[in-house]
Formats: sequence, structure tokens, C-alpha cells
Amino acid sequence: MILAICNKESPMNKFISSIIIALAIAVSAHAQTADQHFKAGLDFYNAKSYDQAITSFSAAINLNPTMSGAWFNRGQSYYYKGVFDKAIVEYSQALKLKPDMVDAYFQRALAYTKIKNYDAAIADYSEGIKLAPTDSQFWHNRGLAYADKGMPDQAVADYNEAIRLNPAYVKAYVNRGGVYFRKKNYQAALADFTKARDLDPNLVEARYNLGQANYFAQNYDAAIASYTETLRLAPNRADAYMQRGLSYQKKRELDLAIADYTRGIEIEPEKADLYHNRGNTYIDKGLMDLALADFGKALQLNPKAARTLLARGNAQYRAKKYDLSLADFSAAIDADPNYVDAWLNRAVVYNVTAQYALAIADQTQAIKLAPANIMGYKNRSISYYQIKNYDLSLADLNELIRLDPKTAQNYSMRAEVFEKKNQKDLAIADYTTAQKLDPTNTFAKAGLARLGATP
Repeated sequence: MILAICNKESPMNKFISSIIIALAIAVSAHAQTADQHFKAGLDFYNAKSYDQAITSFSAAINLNPTMSGAWFNRGQSYYYKGVFDKAIVEYSQALKLKPDMVDAYFQRALAYTKIKNYDAAIADYSEGIKLAPTDSQFWHNRGLAYADKGMPDQAVADYNEAIRLNPAYVKAYVNRGGVYFRKKNYQAALADFTKARDLDPNLVEARYNLGQANYFAQNYDAAIASYTETLRLAPNRADAYMQRGLSYQKKRELDLAIADYTRGIEIEPEKADLYHNRGNTYIDKGLMDLALADFGKALQLNPKAARTLLARGNAQYRAKKYDLSLADFSAAIDADPNYVDAWLNRAVVYNVTAQYALAIADQTQAIKLAPANIMGYKNRSISYYQIKNYDLSLADLNELIRLDPKTAQNYSMRAEVFEKKNQKDLAIADYTTAQKLDPTNTFAKAGLARLGATP
């Protein structure tokens, strides 16, 4: 869960009245009987008795197969039963009989979206736009389909047009903000969510999404305020408690974070993320037993959650339970073989337990998965140093400094390797650089003194 999306549903009621008027003109000798079945179908439909509605619309179609409204409304009944393939067939027949039936394009597009056929949905919305170019709902929903298809720029363009046609279109602001959010353009997302909130102060999605955008923009106080407003409107939103808890955690207000996670658990006790996050907060408070209990509960609910296995492994490591820590990191790798942090953390345990070859193997895999991740080179250089392979340690430190040339510790580490290789001048140069970057670096100061180069 990241954002709440506002979707557009059927304009059914608007369409039904026009169908009833059309029927009085369109039907022939069996008009009264077909009309009666049709009207009965509408009554059943409005009562959400969709099976009976389908029966009545089918009777109308049997008497008058050209009754486009009956096909359309039988499609509606299938749609709301969740039988989207059949709904599409019905809408298609309605369009065959009445090619300018705008609502049929709209509804068929919705049905295509339900089965994730976004290309077909976009095509139908496009046909609808040709027939009704000023209908902002078509532009908005085509934007939704583009967003679902992973085409954010096209989605934004359609939301822009929907907003131009209807400047008070709240859902368009919410969903355009969602696209900006996913593109990490948090300021643009904040502007859209704020506009949506101002247009409809009671729209929960706008409040919640405003909280999300503020959270990721690191505006934690503003995020907390938005989540609090969300909870005022929707007191049982466990996700809002969780996100507010994360915001409190970022502010190091750990007791408030724990209280929010706990309240979220009371509302939604099967939500593993709440236990995971509370466990992390307990770690921050140094309460390892409580943290381990929460991670255990989270893993009961989601045994393959790699990040929770990693978190529990970290807690076990801090408790010096190295075998249990290794088991958790290994399980995290099994759950997600591309999880770089799991490879790196397991390597740390191997290093601490003097299993250097295994540590190097894990660090090498981490580097393979993430060549720009500096921790892989840094930690592998330490492992090579431990086994006195100074040339390979130096090679890793050279790459580390290339990737991260502004960190004093990197030069201090390389200087120490140069010392081991009896390359005094190079060691002095690196210690000097380290001290320039960080005058408080006592390791560099000690190294220079040891080499007789105290400034």
C-alpha cells in the first residue's frame, strides 16, 4: 500500500432513463411484453438482484434481439456480479446495435480494466472521447488506464485535460498526484493532493495521500497532521496508524510510534507490516525480546517476508545469537535472492565468526547484484584484510574511493593497507586526505603520528 486511488464507476442511472425513452420508439409488435421484461430487469438491477435482472433482460432480448438497452443492462448486471468477460460480450453487442452508445464504451472499458486488458480499455475510452470530447470522465479514466499500463506521461496528459474540462474534478487531482508521487515528484504530488483536499475536505484519500507525499518529502510534522486528519474522518484506517507511526519513528518519538502501531494491530491484527514496524521501533528502544516477538508474529503471518527475516536477523545479531542470525539472513536470501542487504548482512556475521571465505563469497554476490553499492566493496576489503590479502583489499578500497571520494574513513582504511604493504608515502598521503576531510578523524591522526608525519 502506497496511495489510495480514486476510481470512476458506471454512469448507470443517467443512462437508464435515456434507454427507457428510446424503447418507446424502438420496439415493435412485442413492445409491451419486451418493455415489461426490461422494466422488471431494471427493478431487479436497482435492488442489486443481478441474477434476476439477467433473467428479465434475457427475456426482453429473446422477444426483441435488437433492444440495445437490454444488452447493455444485462452487461451491467454481469459487471456487478464480477463476470467481466460476459459483461464485455454484452456491451459489444449493444455497440453493434447502437455504435454511438457512449456509455457502452465507458462500461466496456471499465470491464477491460478489471481483467487488466489496458490496451482495449484505452481504445474504448478513446472511442468515447471521439463521441464525447468534452466529457471529463473519459479523459480521467483513460488516464487511469495509462497509469495502470505504466505510461505515466500519457496519464498526466489525460488528467490535465480532465482538469481543464472540469477544474473541480477532485479524483483527477488525486490520481494525477498519484502519478507524480510514483515518479518521486513529491512537490507536484503535494500540490495536487492539497488541491483535492481543498475541493473536498472530507475526501479520505486526499488526506491520506497528502500524508504519504509529505512523509516521502521528509515533512514529518505535516505528514503526521495529514494522517491525524485521515483518522478523524476514518478512525479505523489501520494503514493511517501505521504511516503515522512511521512518521513518529522518523522523529524519534518512539513511544508515540509504538502506540500507533499497537492501535493499528488492534484494528487489523493480521497486518504483518504493523508487527514488523513495531519490532523495528522496539529495536530502536533496545527492547530486543519485544522486537523478536513482533518479528516472529509478522513471520507467522507472512513467512516469506524477506525484509522481516532481515530485521529479525539484525536483532539476533545484536543479541550475539549468530547462528540464529545466519539462519534468518539465509532465509531472507532464499525468499529474495536479489536482496543485497541480506547478502551483506550475512557476510557481516561470517566475518564476525571468522568465516572469511564465506563472507567474501557473499560480498562478491552483493557487488554483482549492486555494483554501485559502496558497502559491498568496503566490507569485502575488510574481509580480504583479515586474511592478509592486501592487494585485493587495496583493489576494493580503490573502487570504494572512486564511488565515494568524500568519506574520510575510506582513505584511512586504504592508508592502513598501504602501511601493511610498506608503502609509507602513499599511507601518509591517504591519512592526510582523511584528516583534511574530517579533522576529528582520530584514526588518521594516529596513523600520521605512527609514521612520523604529524602535521
